[in-house]
Amino acid sequence: MTTPDGRTVRAASFGPRDGVPVVWNHGNPGARVRPVAESVLEDVGIRLIAYDRPGGGKSTPRPGRHVADLKDDIPAIAGAFGIERFGTAGISGGGAFALGTAALFPGQVFAAVVLSGAAPIDAEGLDFREGMSETNVRAADDQVEPDRAATLAEMEPIRQAILADPQQALLGFAEEFPQSDRDALASPEIMVPIATGMAECLRASAEGWLDDSIAFARPWGFDVRAISAPVGIWQGLDDTATPIGHARWLAAGFRAELYELEGGHYAPYLAFPTALRWLAAKAA
Repeated sequence: MTTPDGRTVRAASFGPRDGVPVVWNHGNPGARVRPVAESVLEDVGIRLIAYDRPGGGKSTPRPGRHVADLKDDIPAIAGAFGIERFGTAGISGGGAFALGTAALFPGQVFAAVVLSGAAPIDAEGLDFREGMSETNVRAADDQVEPDRAATLAEMEPIRQAILADPQQALLGFAEEFPQSDRDALASPEIMVPIATGMAECLRASAEGWLDDSIAFARPWGFDVRAISAPVGIWQGLDDTATPIGHARWLAAGFRAELYELEGGHYAPYLAFPTALRWLAAKAA
């Protein structure tokens, strides 16, 4: 589809066409890949609409974007798929975009789900970096607009490594995560969609990955505490990418139900069917 400013956004629909529509927000790097088995979507009755954020997969880059700039993409996606009222869900970096969709489209979003998602960088009263892995601390500290060409050149060897063997690259990223996360990646239902989404995001360039990372490291452009729709949050107690304190901060700010799980960053993937049933129930 084409946005009002002329960009291309690529999206895909999974599950029954007459199911409850839910706009899906992938992690970073990620893409419009089905994150859960088709049989789960059929069983729960969810029509999952996934899209490539700008610069990832087959969507046009948008340098300098903020999380709130999703406001220009969601109407195009909803219009293309003929949906007016919908839920939204996001995992890891996609959690910010799920929250943004709920905040910026209150008349259309009936509920939101966040799996392993972070709080805003400027969350008042939250020690944003407490319990966070070294890599994520560095990303959070890097709030200065980088030299785009130089940064993309530095990222190119990593991009090539991911394209060559995305599953091995994902295992490498997980080395600084708890053992429970490495154990979780032994499951194809977790490993395959994440690794496939990483490779698809980076197929043409690393621009989407870079721009997501920059957007997370500065104010999102909306007030999460203004969200009026119900929010369900699933978070691993041992998560070192987005520590449990983030989920607790979010849950205290609006109509949220928090489900704390044993395990790390990937624990909510195992609870995905439960989260989808929660969403489907909120649509009734």
